[in-house]
Amino acid sequence: MTKGYLYCYRKSATAAQLLSQLAALTDDWNLPAYRYQERLDDVELDWADAVWAERLATGTAILWPVGRVFCPAGEVRWEATENGYAVQVVTENDLGLPETEWERTTFEQVDEEQSYFLWGECRQEGRPWVEMRIPRPLCYPAKWSQEQTMVATQGKTYQQHGIVRLMRLTGVKALPNPREEVEQ
Repeated sequence: MTKGYLYCYRKSATAAQLLSQLAALTDDWNLPAYRYQERLDDVELDWADAVWAERLATGTAILWPVGRVFCPAGEVRWEATENGYAVQVVTENDLGLPETEWERTTFEQVDEEQSYFLWGECRQEGRPWVEMRIPRPLCYPAKWSQEQTMVATQGKTYQQHGIVRLMRLTGVKALPNPREEVEQ
């Protein structure tokens, strides 16, 4: 079984420290990565790239209270606290982060990567993904095709002592609608 590692930063991180972890995960933004952020009134799933990093650095974009940046190499999670951010890093690589700053927990990967379907469909190129029951455009970082009208996040799960304890996201992709496959 493949090992997975959860690193928890022992102190509250500043925004600069969090951005440093994000850049390290994505190899200074050369890997394709995604970001998921949430606040009370909205959620956002989009690309995490050099443009977004630059906007964060210059103050034209902000980190939402809860979020994660993820790619096949790993995931960095954050949650705003009174003194900064609680930060976690999940990866299959032993990063060797200093034990004085990071608490490391080891897990076993349960199975292969799985897909988790998201709300909404897209029926035409150049149009946004839309939640059909409540007509609302959804911005997903996935390429549409006539055969692939649904979007899913990809993820891995990890266990300790036979109990699933952790799941991390690895990517986003368009997939065929499973209802249409059943109907054929």
